Amino acid sequence: MKSRDREKEQLRLDIGKTGKWIFWFRLFGFIFIGIGFISIFATLWLYKTHSGEYSYFANDLGHFTGGVAASLFSLSGLFFIYVAFLGQKQQIMYQRIELIQNEESLAATRLEVKNQVAEMKLQNSTLKKQEFENHFFRMMENHRKIISEKYIRDNKNILEDFLWRFDIATLINLLKYDLDDPDFDQDNFERFKKSLINDLRYVKGMNTDFIRSIFLTTDIVNSIENEVEQFRYKEILFTGISDMEFICIYIICIPDNLTELYRNIYQKNDFFKEKGRQFLKIFIQARRRDETMWINQ
Repeated sequence: MKSRDREKEQLRLDIGKTGKWIFWFRLFGFIFIGIGFISIFATLWLYKTHSGEYSYFANDLGHFTGGVAASLFSLSGLFFIYVAFLGQKQQIMYQRIELIQNEESLAATRLEVKNQVAEMKLQNSTLKKQEFENHFFRMMENHRKIISEKYIRDNKNILEDFLWRFDIATLINLLKYDLDDPDFDQDNFERFKKSLINDLRYVKGMNTDFIRSIFLTTDIVNSIENEVEQFRYKEILFTGISDMEFICIYIICIPDNLTELYRNIYQKNDFFKEKGRQFLKIFIQARRRDETMWINQ
């Protein structure tokens, strides 16, 4: 921008200098034309007043007019031609200034358009984020609604009843299976897999709707490209999932009783397994403590 300003300033100075040259060359042109006409009129006057004294005066007048006056007129013509050239040069400089101004205007327009595009992208990004947040929190709200309507009966959590269907040995063996423990009991695990569906049916109102709700919400969060934003929404998602839900997801999903869609979601999100394993260990410890207290009583 500064180079453009300097160029325009230099062009204006050159235009001023060229204008001065035009003025002087035009003045000289008119002066020589005036001298030429004056010389002709002076010669004619001399011819009229002294024609009788000098018989060859007419011949000399012709030589003078053709030699001196014509040269003066030719010289003035050169001046005017040069003035025309300077005028064209001056016009070119004016056009150059106008071109620079147009380029600056075009650059300003491009910058404005660029800013508008950036603003539109920001607005679109904001709208998409708002749309995503609305969808995300609606699904979170829907999940809590599913839990409250389908898994709470007489102020009692059905998920907890489901967990108490399994003895401690089975739950510990499930952890061993997950951790590839050499003491893993295959027969116990097979019995667990066969009884799992019956246990789901046995507990009245127990189904996997809550898993479907959580997995679909997780799939939406995974679609976020920004890793920081994705982590933030996963943290929000974690706060909406109870310990019992994590344990039930862990128990139901470990035997791979999932459709392909949910299996992919479960496998891509290790936190389900990690959280479920962590809370299941705490649940086992709590049950052991409760059973010990009951035996001591």
